Amino acid sequence: MKRPIVYLTLLLLVQLGLFFALYPGNQNSAEAKNREKLLNFKTAQIDGIELSGDNTTTLTLKKDSGGWRLPEHFAAKADTAKVEELLDTLCGISRPWPVAKTAEAGKRFKVDKQKFERKLVFRSQGKTLATLLLGSSPGFRKVHARIAGEQPIYDIPFSTFQASLKAEDWIDKQQLQVKADEISAIELPDCRLSRHNGKIELDQLADSERTNEDQAQKLLKRLADLQIRNVYGKADQTLPNPVELRVKLSLKDGSSREYGFARGDKSDYELLQVADSPYLFEVNSGFIKELQKFNRGQLAQAKPDSPPAEPENGKTSAGQHPG
Repeated sequence: MKRPIVYLTLLLLVQLGLFFALYPGNQNSAEAKNREKLLNFKTAQIDGIELSGDNTTTLTLKKDSGGWRLPEHFAAKADTAKVEELLDTLCGISRPWPVAKTAEAGKRFKVDKQKFERKLVFRSQGKTLATLLLGSSPGFRKVHARIAGEQPIYDIPFSTFQASLKAEDWIDKQQLQVKADEISAIELPDCRLSRHNGKIELDQLADSERTNEDQAQKLLKRLADLQIRNVYGKADQTLPNPVELRVKLSLKDGSSREYGFARGDKSDYELLQVADSPYLFEVNSGFIKELQKFNRGQLAQAKPDSPPAEPENGKTSAGQHPG
């Protein structure tokens, strides 16, 4: 009686072993590990990205010792954080179950080698590591994707808007920003402010005047947080209009930065020259008018305990002669 039970137990163990050995999930475990990520490389390897659309529009991002740049757009400085976010996002996507695998589906989902919404080529030291084709969108922030040279088509959490072909979308818009407490002086056309005891105050105040701290802080913050919208061109090119406003910043490290603002050749932006910079920048329209409001009359105010102004021509405030 015991022997048949032993045989049956051994048979059951063999069957269980075969089940787990042949189970599809285990069969594909090695393949799943190898194909876990959509892109099989590390972001640190990438030093070049080429983005293109089916209308032949191409944008290139290139990494050098100074960070990411736009070689075809005046070699302007790109937003490194945005480029790295693109790489981290795509390299962090795991391959889902394919939605299709045929050439016909590739055309239908716009991930064919000739028909696509976006093509992203990732390079390292001149060598292409992968080419990603992005196509139609099956839903919000989703897009069909295929790795060139492979058949499977995936539905991934991404959007073609994250792979813009406009240079201005990749420009480092904060490249002129400085920390407010690093600014030691501001020179405007009709006055100068300098830092005293940690505060920016007007120079050459009358005894009855004080700095309008609220306005001084607004000016300081506006200049510290200055944001460009694009690179217009090289600094040595001729401005379409004369400089209307000049502002100089002195910094704690002893350096200075001189700005010259002019109207652009279009109404939706103004131009900014920066001394010693190789570029001419675009800033939003209205920036000149906004800065011009910060004049001495706006930045100075009467002390609350100052005596009333002397009457003109010996007259009282009511317009009568005294006594």
